[in-house]
Amino acid sequence: MRETQLDKNDSYQGQGLQLDKSDSHQWMDFNNALPQPQFQPTPDCTHDTNQLKARLLENIEGVLAYLLPAGKARYGKFHIGDVNGNPGDSMVVELTGPKAGMWFDHATGQGGDILHLWGMVRGWDTRSDFPSVINDIALWLGETPIIPRPKSDRKGPPIDALGPATGKWDYHDQNGNLVACVYRYEPLDGKKEFRPWDVIARRKQAPEHRPLFNLPQVIASNYVVMVEGEKCALALKNIGIVSSTAMHGATAPVDKTDWSPLVGKDVLIWPDKDVVGWKYAEDTAHASLAAGCRSVAILIPPDDKPEKWDAADAIAEGMDIQAFLATAERQNVHRNTSSRLDLLSWTYDRYLGPPPERRWLIRGVLPLAVPGMVAAIGGAGKSMLLLDLVVKTASVVPGMMELPFALGGPLEPEIGTAVMLTAEDDQQELHRRLHGLTPRVTNHSRLIVLPLPNAGGPMPLVNSGRDGPVLTREFDELCAALSAIRDLRLLVIDPLQSFAGADVNADPASGAMFFAALGRIAAETGATVLATHHF
Repeated sequence: MRETQLDKNDSYQGQGLQLDKSDSHQWMDFNNALPQPQFQPTPDCTHDTNQLKARLLENIEGVLAYLLPAGKARYGKFHIGDVNGNPGDSMVVELTGPKAGMWFDHATGQGGDILHLWGMVRGWDTRSDFPSVINDIALWLGETPIIPRPKSDRKGPPIDALGPATGKWDYHDQNGNLVACVYRYEPLDGKKEFRPWDVIARRKQAPEHRPLFNLPQVIASNYVVMVEGEKCALALKNIGIVSSTAMHGATAPVDKTDWSPLVGKDVLIWPDKDVVGWKYAEDTAHASLAAGCRSVAILIPPDDKPEKWDAADAIAEGMDIQAFLATAERQNVHRNTSSRLDLLSWTYDRYLGPPPERRWLIRGVLPLAVPGMVAAIGGAGKSMLLLDLVVKTASVVPGMMELPFALGGPLEPEIGTAVMLTAEDDQQELHRRLHGLTPRVTNHSRLIVLPLPNAGGPMPLVNSGRDGPVLTREFDELCAALSAIRDLRLLVIDPLQSFAGADVNADPASGAMFFAALGRIAAETGATVLATHHF
């Protein structure tokens, strides 16, 4: 609204604004604002501006709690810091009497009625975007929206091509201060879109460091349900379940979201029932673990639910959500029951008595449960040498009289599975090589050869992070897949460079991280782990 100099001793009626001299506050009534662009109601639309305003005033406290959740109602007045939703007492909204819905901000001198306040909170210029304000209110109240009538000679800026916002969600910092808003649009000729507003920068953009939704409640709780999008998070919040989401839901950039408030908490991730939803759940799980959660699990949507089914759908169906969360099938991603730095549990008592016998893949040559590297110049035959070892490891059977020979020694007579991940050879080339080796594998499930060119491309196990090399989500996925093979004896990764997103040659820290990761796989599976490396 245009700033206007008002004298408290005079009655000002110019420009459609009226000052009530009977009150010490300079109330400005927006009902008589400047003429607005003409709009034409749809045939089935019977409401008008006064009816919408009356409906807002019938539930004025609920409206204000929706628009400005950090505000407080006291003695017939609603107190809030400002129209941006920050906590405080500078701005007052009347809740009762003939001035119900009128507001005034003592810090800025701004004021108006409930319609004007709605527009200010939503970020619209109510002089030029008054139809957008009315459309937004109508949609929120469940009414048929009033559609602006096109007019070629209309003055002023046009209405946003996306139409009025159909939803708005506020993001706060840990102290409850509003830092960002996300608006949802559902244009008639396209799919829904989301537009962020950075309250601090006062720009149409997402903040550089993005807080989790419903942050004050998340911080105060030990248990959080993470969902995909604000709609589902708010639906769960409204029934008393502490819930949150990352800004932009399934497309949220993990590295720009602040996950640190989840430290020490038990997190259950409820994904939408589709591929994108599961990917978001996995990304969220990885980020939550990195933030230091006590436990993380992904809820598995029921098989009988339709595509894209989510938490909001479950609530709309009348499902007993508390019971569902307690009993639904889930995938436990991680649980830290004790610290690995519990030093007092690693005293000399653990090392008393005779040591365990060393177990071998190839006696005297390759032990089990250790990582190793086979290095040579390109074209020396490393891949073929290790493919032969993989085949022979999988070929061992009980009572074998003549054990396979490889790398200078016989394999131990123990049955197990051998896995090779290769990034340079495709399925056809591997087929030709395996045919040339004529493997005698009686149980085909014990020989696993995965050509990455036919399985989605490169799989970086280590990447360069902001503070140094980091293990990737792909590394966690590989560990999970290998842990499902109970008799794993050999894992071959060929070549090392194709599985490292960082330069393991030039960066010693990346090389150390990679081989520490291989050592972890070897220790957890008890298998020999070998990587080929080009000089």
